[in-house]
Amino acid sequence: MAVIIGIVWITSSGGATQLQASTDFLNDSGQYLPALIAVWVFALITMRKQLAIRPWIVCAALVFSLSLVARTTDLHLCNSFPLGTHFLWHVFNGVMVALLLQGLIRMEWKGKRKI
Repeated sequence: MAVIIGIVWITSSGGATQLQASTDFLNDSGQYLPALIAVWVFALITMRKQLAIRPWIVCAALVFSLSLVARTTDLHLCNSFPLGTHFLWHVFNGVMVALLLQGLIRMEWKGKRKI
């Protein structure tokens, strides 16, 4: 626990004040672009190959896209919406992981190893 606290303390160096000072229009969300591209490429591959898991992957890709919109617009909306939208980033990411896991579990239960 001490190591985790130490790593977070060392790497955070400023926390919310650093985010508020950010001049990046994307609110530093550009770093997630490779993950967004990867999940959409995976969704397209599952659609092209007509794999049974495709609806789960496509929904996960849509939810991840929404989570990035919530993260990106957070600082821009803080003046008009004080609660912000950052919490949606976390909620949607949890939903995305749940969708992916649910798809894998359902495919395994059906005995369809070719997912």
